[in-house]
Amino acid sequence: PLGGICDTMAILLGADMWLGFIEADRRFHEKIIELTANDHLIGMYSRASLPHRLPASNTPDELRENFRVTLEDHRAIYQLMLDGKIVEAIARMEAHLEMNGKLSLAS
Repeated sequence: PLGGICDTMAILLGADMWLGFIEADRRFHEKIIELTANDHLIGMYSRASLPHRLPASNTPDELRENFRVTLEDHRAIYQLMLDGKIVEAIARMEAHLEMNGKLSLAS
């Protein structure tokens, strides 16, 4: 399912459908949590108040670039998981989340 979500994100990115891209981004993270089969973690994530926001950008090109990097990260994380490189996938996810946490977000 992660590969399909990445494919959807690429289509949405190509069509400049920002809100759809953000929803697919969230779905990617939800699916990773679901795949853990950890009921406690799934419950915590389902109750988390996670924002749906566009990065603060001046131009569509800046948005497109921010989302391109997000998609690149997701594809890399997915491939590492497929390759059984779980430690590397976790490290890439941590870097991905740190980078996204540093993005300036608009309300």
